[in-house]
Amino acid sequence: MTTADGHPPARAPEDLGEFFLQRANAGDVEGLVALYEPDAVLAFAPGRVVTGHDEIRGVYRELLADRPVFTSDGQRPPLRNGGLALTSTRLPGGGTTAEVARRQPDGTWLWAVDHASLLSSLRGPVAAGRITGMAETWMLDELAHAGPEHLDAAFIAGYDKKQGYPDPGEDLAAFEARGLGRSSTVVDIGAGTGQFAIPAAGRFGRVVAADVSPVMVDALRQKAATAGAGNLDCVRAGFFSYAHEGPPVDGVYTRNALHQVPDFWKGIALQRIADMLPPGGVLRLRDLIFDFQPREASEIFAGWFAGAAADPADGYTAADYAEHIRTEYSTYRWLLEPLLAAAGFEIVEVSFERRLYGAYTCVKRYGP
Repeated sequence: MTTADGHPPARAPEDLGEFFLQRANAGDVEGLVALYEPDAVLAFAPGRVVTGHDEIRGVYRELLADRPVFTSDGQRPPLRNGGLALTSTRLPGGGTTAEVARRQPDGTWLWAVDHASLLSSLRGPVAAGRITGMAETWMLDELAHAGPEHLDAAFIAGYDKKQGYPDPGEDLAAFEARGLGRSSTVVDIGAGTGQFAIPAAGRFGRVVAADVSPVMVDALRQKAATAGAGNLDCVRAGFFSYAHEGPPVDGVYTRNALHQVPDFWKGIALQRIADMLPPGGVLRLRDLIFDFQPREASEIFAGWFAGAAADPADGYTAADYAEHIRTEYSTYRWLLEPLLAAAGFEIVEVSFERRLYGAYTCVKRYGP
């Protein structure tokens, strides 16, 4: 069965979200209009609310003009009350949509109210939250810089063992030492399989774990469900696409993720983190950072390689380290620290292991 305009009807509330993605990516304006009741209300952007098919049609003609790509991180189960249903779709950038669907006399469903969550690109215009890929044309492709192994389900199955099951205790304590606790919100960018985020959910009020790899996010959601971490939100996003919603962020954590991007992009990533935090907000940064001069590289790397794992299943090998140096973007301490300062951070604590691994606690400055 199809509707009068040739589109299949929504037999269940959750069909509407699926049809939205299909029709939006096909550039089908009329198909999108057909998802709404004739007098439906669409809140499209701050201060812009439209009513009825004609106005909704105008919104989607404008929206689809540049043929953006629409994706989602999946739908939340609809919440039903008789002939009404609240539908919601998780967005890769960290937000959600919210719609009220109503059952029609023939048993099909249409949206009566649609409040699109809003995401904004870095320094760019506000766009409807269902859309990804709306950033500046010069913006980095985060997924292309994620590292191919982090998109491989087989690699991720052994990820925690290869990482050596790192203890998050010192990082949790760093946040708590700056006053974060049960009422705090912490965002983990480059969260991986949740080695920090899941324990953090037991110490802080809300934790958001963001990673650009869909395979990582799937693994993280499974671990979070097993752990019963109901205050942990898992989203597919990264340094340049995460858009925070909800209570203000008190702390940001990132471990072994910033080295995936060149120094220019590190500066932009750090600025975006700073913009997310209030004055006094805390950044805890761990990464492979070089605390030596270029002339010392051969000596330092030789010692590093000598202590590497022999079996790649047990840890990182000398070949893994060499590939990292050649293909990824770990930087010198004396380059990173000015980037932190330029973003508005004061370094309050720093430690290094073997002059290779840095751990920073930074606080966003009050004033310029």
